[in-house]
Amino acid sequence: MIFTETTCLPFWANESSNRKSINTLETFLKAEGIIPLNIKIVGEREITCEFCDCPTGLAYHVKVDKSQVGEMAYWGFKLK
Repeated sequence: MIFTETTCLPFWANESSNRKSINTLETFLKAEGIIPLNIKIVGEREITCEFCDCPTGLAYHVKVDKSQVGEMAYWGFKLK
């Protein structure tokens, strides 16, 4: 599943550390009962506009069991 980051950063995003972003996202998902099998961040953050819906260039890729796809979609993740 993929979450494309926008300039209104998700609450788990840490602007200075991808590792911290991954750790926070993993902790959040586990608290929601979602078991992330793998999490990686792809791309480079580059702010090109100030509006909330502008992509930053980063995408969060999270591998989960098929049974948890619906829960991930609830949080804004899309199928890869």
